[in-house]
Amino acid sequence: MATFAVTAKLDPMDRRVVQFTTGRTEPALAWSFDTARDNGGSLLARPDAAHRYPADGTYTVSVTAPNGDTGSTVVTIGPRQVTQVSPATGPVAGATVVTITGIGLTGATGVLFGTAAGTAFSVVNDSTITVTDPAHAAGVVDVTVQHPAGNVVKGGGYTYV
Repeated sequence: MATFAVTAKLDPMDRRVVQFTTGRTEPALAWSFDTARDNGGSLLARPDAAHRYPADGTYTVSVTAPNGDTGSTVVTIGPRQVTQVSPATGPVAGATVVTITGIGLTGATGVLFGTAAGTAFSVVNDSTITVTDPAHAAGVVDVTVQHPAGNVVKGGGYTYV
């Protein structure tokens, strides 16, 4: 028996829906979407499966192939959030490349520093955005990640000096 990779991708509009892929070719695999927390959510499905979780939390997903090969992954379901802005300080002239770290950033459409839009915006992955800050008067501003499912604000997240 061997192990295989299982990848998870959260739906950017509904973070409780997760698409899992295995790269396997069997017509059916036995999926367990975390029996301890999801009331025995086990089923037979194709090598790729989707699941909607009932609540926020961390879930262990395991998969068994007919030949006994197994795979697993851990997925965390939770609200979108910005956990860090780095650097958190920049000059009033702007042009500082800023990395925003958080949860559920896939699908974001832009970043505001106060009310001014950042430039060179890029969603790197579900937990990372890079953006260049705009020029702004000195002071502390909120950093807002704009998202179609609802904006996420890091209050006082950036200081212009």
